[in-house]
Amino acid sequence: MGKPFCRLAPGGFACFALALVLPLLANGAVKHDELVIRERKSDASIRVVTANIRHPKKEDDRAGFGWKQRKETCVRVLLAQKADIICCQEARLPQIEDVLSAMPGFVYFGIGNREPVIPSNPILYSTARFEKLDGGGFWLSKTPHVKGSKDWGSSGPRYANWVKLKDRKNGKVFVIWNTHFDYLSREARENGAKVAVRLGAELFGDMPQIFCGDFNSSADSKAMAILRNGGWIDTFAEINGGRDPGLTAHQFRGAAFAAEPEGAVRKKIDFVLRRGALRTLASEVIRDSIGGRYPSDHYFVSAEMEFIESQTQ
Repeated sequence: MGKPFCRLAPGGFACFALALVLPLLANGAVKHDELVIRERKSDASIRVVTANIRHPKKEDDRAGFGWKQRKETCVRVLLAQKADIICCQEARLPQIEDVLSAMPGFVYFGIGNREPVIPSNPILYSTARFEKLDGGGFWLSKTPHVKGSKDWGSSGPRYANWVKLKDRKNGKVFVIWNTHFDYLSREARENGAKVAVRLGAELFGDMPQIFCGDFNSSADSKAMAILRNGGWIDTFAEINGGRDPGLTAHQFRGAAFAAEPEGAVRKKIDFVLRRGALRTLASEVIRDSIGGRYPSDHYFVSAEMEFIESQTQ
């Protein structure tokens, strides 16, 4: 299933920690530049963010959107969410380390397609809040336990990471998933969803689970319908209704791209899903920028959840 990585944050980047001495807004949120520091609905809740942070590309450097140019913005936007878990897509090790250096006490876990492992879909989580019980993953293919396998016309090997965590606040055990579905092949996305549903049920049954990712699929797609039929619930739709909120992949241009004909027809493709004994308290598409600079070519998406005693969803 691939060699996992799990590493402690080395410390540093403390200047991005969004010092707590900041003006309060009327609703209790904290305003900093163009960021709003998100306050919790419940002290016992878990806040999760899915964040496609865009891997470093030379053409982005030339266009002014390279990682070095937006690193501080990305870190500050992530810190503003006050998340317990961050699931990244397209991350590379230097980017992961940059993010973790601003988040003392966080570690990451992830499998990958190569040796040494490049955990491009890492799961970052707080060790103060959670104890790691287990971790693993599988490939979205006909042979999911064969490292690097791909099928159905996928542009490359796609996989899902998972970590089983114990909440130190209440002793509850749950699983957090992270994935990045293929962008090229609809057949690969749909069959990948079937693999995820089947193995998620086989491995963990009705255990509380959270599934994050860039699914490269809109809510009305067959791939997302397969996930819903498999018991996964879209936390954003639960809180905000079923109407699509518009694109989450925006080419580093945000609302300007959304206003153009090409952007206007695009839809939300980044999701935080849940199943089992969890209740959704809040969810949003994070459209924050600083000085007109966005943290990525995707908006991030957050969800806040709490455990419930009953399995009734």
